[in-house]
Amino acid sequence: MTHRSLRLCAILGTIGIAGMGCALALAGAAVWDAARGGRLITLTWSPS
Repeated sequence: MTHRSLRLCAILGTIGIAGMGCALALAGAAVWDAARGGRLITLTWSPS
């Protein structure tokens, strides 16, 4: 691979990692907000 394509690959990888981190943070915040508001669906197990 050429130096240019390596640099492009590194930039795209960094953007991908940053985007994934942002998406995980948003998902975590949404779950946290739902749990605090009591809107989170939890599976409860009770022996019958």
